[in-house]
Amino acid sequence: MNRPDPVLADDVLYIGDGGRLHCGRLRCAGISAHFSGVGIDGTTVAPFQRVEGCEGRAAWISEFGAPPTCEGCGFEMPVGQV
Repeated sequence: MNRPDPVLADDVLYIGDGGRLHCGRLRCAGISAHFSGVGIDGTTVAPFQRVEGCEGRAAWISEFGAPPTCEGCGFEMPVGQV
């Protein structure tokens, strides 16, 4: 049986069910979202809105106490991408 290609990229953060941040890796996103872009709860997984530059990153950290990271593995998007 052929396995479909994943629709989520490993090195991107996504907003999943309940606003949870996760990367596109299979173990973090879950099998449904990883291969279809739709979470097990039926909602479409959306790419995390990128925060521009160091100033945006500092504002995010100031508001939420930590940089945007995957809640599963701790993956943190590099500054240029966040």
